[in-house]
Amino acid sequence: MKLLKAVLVDKLLRRGITVACGKPVEEASIEELQDEWARYEMQRNPRRSA
Repeated sequence: MKLLKAVLVDKLLRRGITVACGKPVEEASIEELQDEWARYEMQRNPRRSA
């Protein structure tokens, strides 16, 4: 679980996302990080989400 969280934090920070669900990404839960990643993916490619 720690590795998954570390990977999500790294991916978000590399793309300039520093806040997940109103919290700094370092303090957010895995679920909040996954939600933020899903939002990023939907913005990047809106056709996939339909």
